Amino acid sequence: MNRFLSEENIALHLEYVRDKRLKYSIIESSFPMLSGKSVHDVFRMKLNPRDKLDAVNLLSEIKLHDIFFSSFAKTQYPRCREIEEKYGSEAEFLNSLYRLASSRAHGFALVYLHGTRIEIDATSDYPSAFRIGQPVLAIDICEHSYFMDYGFDKERYLISMLPYLDITKLSANSE
Repeated sequence: MNRFLSEENIALHLEYVRDKRLKYSIIESSFPMLSGKSVHDVFRMKLNPRDKLDAVNLLSEIKLHDIFFSSFAKTQYPRCREIEEKYGSEAEFLNSLYRLASSRAHGFALVYLHGTRIEIDATSDYPSAFRIGQPVLAIDICEHSYFMDYGFDKERYLISMLPYLDITKLSANSE
């Protein structure tokens, strides 16, 4: 990530997520059955609606950030045969993702792998990111993720980071 975000920006972003983890740990201490559960598991738990909403929202945001932090390769433009087969080229896939991410005010742009089918979507309702499956790649498009380095220029942020997106995770063999 330090190829397109400054160390200071990354540190602030990590601190933001640490704060979310701390809040979730407070909820976990009240409801030990939440420990180690997935977002889907928490959705299905019998908790009072307000506690469930808090737990699902925090856990979803934490999980999406974890995916975001692990979504990038060390080198630019990794290759992925499945992307080429579906989109014609990595460039066309990245262009589709760019158009989606730049059209959203905030939230996450997400990439899912369902067997050999690749889907892109975006959401600002974090729990809904897990309703259709587990995202494989996530791009944080909230201003806190890029403002320090790019100001309000989300497009420049996307153009800088998309070449490092680790699309090899979309190989059917990587599941």
